[in-house]
Amino acid sequence: MVQFLELIVASIAGFAVGGIWYSQAVFGKAWMKEMKINPNVLDKIDGKKMGISMTLGFLRTIILAFVLIFFVEITGFKTMQEVLKLSFFIWVGFIATIMLDSILWENKSRKLYFINVIQYFVMMMVMGAVIVWL
Repeated sequence: MVQFLELIVASIAGFAVGGIWYSQAVFGKAWMKEMKINPNVLDKIDGKKMGISMTLGFLRTIILAFVLIFFVEITGFKTMQEVLKLSFFIWVGFIATIMLDSILWENKSRKLYFINVIQYFVMMMVMGAVIVWL
């Protein structure tokens, strides 16, 4: 049975990774450049749409955390090494491979792919660590 505390703390930690990752101080500027987003229009962003996007993004993170916790439970993994290895295989087997479509079919840059996919790698590792820690 998925524990509520693990789910919430892992989700918050995973979501925080994204907030830090895409901040202007880390990869936000490079991400906007690769996405061809003009930084001068940031003050014109519709707050309601941004709120909806952030809410849906957090729900996505909850689902990722739930699935990770589910796999941890069905495998019986208990150690940090086991859970981080599981997190890695979920990342490489599902996230990294599926996101590769952005290069193959959507004409997105490799740089954008790596900015996005490595953020998910860090998110999965952080959530895995939180799950073991709790």
